[in-house]
Amino acid sequence: MNMLRNPGSMLVRITVLVSCCGLPAPLAGCDDSWARDRDAALMALERGDDRTALADAERIVSRGPRSMKAEAAYIGGIAAYRQGSYSTALELLREAERSDDPEIRGRGLVQAGTVQTALGRTREAAASFERGGALLEGSVAGAALVRAADAYKSLGLEADASRCLARARRLGGEELASGRVAGFTIQFGAFSSRENAEKCVRRVFPASRAAGLGMPELVEQSGLYKVQVGTYPDLAVAGRAIDRIKRSTEVLPTIVAIGD
Repeated sequence: MNMLRNPGSMLVRITVLVSCCGLPAPLAGCDDSWARDRDAALMALERGDDRTALADAERIVSRGPRSMKAEAAYIGGIAAYRQGSYSTALELLREAERSDDPEIRGRGLVQAGTVQTALGRTREAAASFERGGALLEGSVAGAALVRAADAYKSLGLEADASRCLARARRLGGEELASGRVAGFTIQFGAFSSRENAEKCVRRVFPASRAAGLGMPELVEQSGLYKVQVGTYPDLAVAGRAIDRIKRSTEVLPTIVAIGD
C-alpha cells in the first residue's frame, strides 16, 4: 500500500516524544492527560472516525503542550482532509511543518501537497512534495519526489520533473519511478568500481566546468556507478550541452534518458 496516498497508515511509524520535564507550571501533572488525548486522536483516525480525530487534535493544538502540537496538527490535518475541510487541513499542516522533528515536518509537507492537489493548486503541491521528500528518507522520500515530478510534469516544467525523478531514484524510488522518463542527462561512463568512477569525475570535471555544466556526480544504479552531469527536458537541449563539452574533454560523453 502506498503510504503517501494513505497517510493514516504512516502514523504508527511516527516516534512519539513525550517530555515530562521543563513544561510551564500550568501544565505540570497534565502531560499524561494530553498524551491520552493524542493517542485517542490517533486511534480515531485509524478507525476512520475523522470527526473525533479532528476534534481531539485541534484541542491539543489549541491548548496542549508545545511538544505535542506538531504531531497533533499532522493527525488533525489528515482528518480534516478526509472530511473535505481543506482550509482547516492546510492550517493545521502549517503547524506540523513548524515541528522540530524533520520526520513530522516532512510528512506534514507531503500531506499538504495532497490537499493542494485536491484543490487544483498543482504548483504549490509540487513544491510541497519536493520539500517534504527532501526531509524524509528512503522509499518514502522517493515516493514524495515522484509525486513532485508528476506534478511538475503536468505543468510542463520538465527540468523540475527531471530533478525530482533523478533524486527519487537515488533515494530508493527506482520501482516507484519505473516507466517515467524524466528527461535526459550527459553520461561519461558506467563503472563497476566506485574508485574508477571517482577517477572519471576528477578527469572530466575541468571540461565540464569550462562548458558551464558544473560538477559531474556519481549515480549508483543497478550495481554500476554512473558519472553524469545535468538534467535536460529534451534531446535538443541535451544536444547543445554535449556539443559544448565535447570540445574540451578526452572522454566521449553520451546522452542517456533518465528513466526507463
